[in-house]
Amino acid sequence: MVVNLELSKTTELAFLHVCQRHGETPEEVFGRAARMTIHNYLSELTELAGWVSWFSGPNYGEPFDDALAQAVLEDIERSEGERHD
Repeated sequence: MVVNLELSKTTELAFLHVCQRHGETPEEVFGRAARMTIHNYLSELTELAGWVSWFSGPNYGEPFDDALAQAVLEDIERSEGERHD
């Protein structure tokens, strides 16, 4: 997924300076922020739909997260979307 984000020059320079000071790349910071935002968005949608959140886990990054996400997706597909309260 590619997302374009426009920042003012001042904001961009400040962001790059903070990344450098913390020893992180902008890609690392944006990746972490994106994962957290997507997780929160999906959690909110499932709660609004009345589904009980049955899974949570730490964010270990690649390749662990992809393997874990794949296992969860396979479980969901096997259940054919049925609720298991």
